[in-house]
Parts: sequence; structure tokens; C-alpha cells
Amino acid sequence: MYYLAAQDVKLGKNPYLNDQNNFIYPPSAFVFLLPLIFLNYPVAIFLWTFGSTVSLLLTVFLFTQFFYHHFSAEYFFSLLCLALLSFPFKFTLGMGQMNLYVLLFTTLSVFLFQKEKSVLAGISLGIAIGAKLFPILFLLFFLRKKNVRLTIASVITFVLLHALPLFLYGQKILQLYYTDLIFKMNSLGNWAYYNQSLAGLLARLHASLPLTQILILFAVGLFFAMTILTMSSQKRSASMTIIEYSLLVCSWLITEGVSWQHYFVFLLFPFAGFLYMTYERKISKRKITAVLMSYFLISTNIKDFSKTFPFDFLIYSHVLLGTVLLFLILMHEATSNPLY
Repeated sequence: MYYLAAQDVKLGKNPYLNDQNNFIYPPSAFVFLLPLIFLNYPVAIFLWTFGSTVSLLLTVFLFTQFFYHHFSAEYFFSLLCLALLSFPFKFTLGMGQMNLYVLLFTTLSVFLFQKEKSVLAGISLGIAIGAKLFPILFLLFFLRKKNVRLTIASVITFVLLHALPLFLYGQKILQLYYTDLIFKMNSLGNWAYYNQSLAGLLARLHASLPLTQILILFAVGLFFAMTILTMSSQKRSASMTIIEYSLLVCSWLITEGVSWQHYFVFLLFPFAGFLYMTYERKISKRKITAVLMSYFLISTNIKDFSKTFPFDFLIYSHVLLGTVLLFLILMHEATSNPLY
């Protein structure tokens, strides 16, 4: 997908009008395709996968520095193992998705925020939003923290990333995407196994589209309201910052129209936090057991999902169930430990 879009850009063609390639990323993502323009296909695949792997290593390193302020080999390799053993990470690497690049920049934004480097944090988040639009939801966290400088830096960075497509194609391509294509991404009703959102579960239950729309709107209001009300407007400890941010990540994955399994690499946020709290003995054994149960549900993959049996819709929505469980654990942790 990315390589074909890059070749379209190279030839001066509009990647959104290529019937052979379902390119749905915003025009701001064009800048990330530039390196692929000058490479042949095998080299492009190798370098893209290598870059994704490096991004994962850097993300785990950032989490290590975030919590310990120095390199902890035990924590680093434990978190790396949790990632590599999880199907969403294998899936995103195998599919050649850019999720690990976006995960790196979103993690960097939180890391820099905690270091009180608001402008750099905003630039980092703006880059993530430019690659894939959904990280714009994470601005809710920083707005709740009343960090205006970070928000402005994110918006400016996102706008500036549109300079390349604007130069190559003019404003028509922006109009095409933001007034037409973006509204055609109606993903409700997708019952595919790899869609692990609430909408996917409702599709497996053969819920009607109007009922699905009502329930999704209710879920969006419920999960995001609970998340925002739980967040403190004040800066908090590293572990509580990750917990609050993770609530937002879970809310997005649960209520998104389509949450493909490779999206769930972003749950590295809560698992990184709980791993740290486990090492520092800041979490009960009962809660550790619940976290491990959610990790198992999220990291598992069912290879043969064609069989039907009683309550199969629940079994085939195991990642969703694990994410809801994780949300409840995070909510309990956030409300039962309000001072740290």
C-alpha cells in the first residue's frame, strides 16, 4: 500500500485515485513515503521492516527511561518480550503497517511532556497525527492537563506536514480527502475476526446498523466521559500519567468502528505501566493476575475462526474483552490511588 502510493507520488499521480491501491491515509502522510520513492520493492520492504523493528526497540527504551531515568536491562527486556510474544506486534510487522512508527512518536510525546518539554512533545504528537489521524484523540489528554503550548505545537506541525501534497497537487487533493474520502470510511458492520472493536462484536451478533450506531455513540460517550473525568488537570507521577493516557488508548480501541488487531500495539502503554508497578511492588497480586488475563486475551490469535459454536461471538471478540478488562483495571487503579 505505502510503496504503491509512493510510486504514484513519484509519477505525479493522485494516490487516492488509484483503483489498485486502497490508500486511506491523510495527505500529511505523503512525507513519510518519500524514502520509498527511490527504492526498489525488495529493498523498500527490508528497510521499512527494519525501521519498524528499530521503532519498537526505541519505544521500549523510552518507556525504560520514562520510569527509571536510566537504563534497566531487566525492565527493557521484560517489556520487549511482552511485545514480541503478542500477536498484534507480529501482525503489524508482518503486514508492514506503520503502527510502530506512530507508537514511537506518541510515546516520545508523553516522554517529553513528562520532561516538561511541551513544544517538542507537541511536534512529536503532530508527526504521529500526520501519519495516521487517530492520535488526534490523544490531544484530549494534554488539553485536560491545560497544556496549550503542546496543543498549538501539535496543530502547527500537522498543518506544516501538508506542505508537500499542497505543493505537488494543490489544494484539490486536500479538498478531496477532507471533504469526501474521510467521510466514506464507514466501517460499521465489519464482522471480520481481525476487527476487535465493539462494532465488530455487534456485527457478529448481526445487530442492525441503526442499533449499532446508537450503541457505539453511547459507548463513545460513556468511555470517553469516564476517562476525561478520571484524569487530573495536574501533572502526576510517571505511572499515573501512563494510566491516564492508557485509559484514552483503551477508549479509542473499544469504540473505533474498526480496530484491527495490529492497532492493539498501542496497549504497550498500559502494559509498560503495570510492568513497572509490578517490579516496584505498587500493585496487588490480585490485580497482577487480572492484568495477565487481559494480556492473554489481547495477545492471543485464533488461526481458524471459521468454526461456529454457542457464544462464538464472545470467543472471536477476545481482544475486545481483554481491552475492556484492562480499561476496568486502569479505572480502578486511577480512582483508588488518586494521590500519586
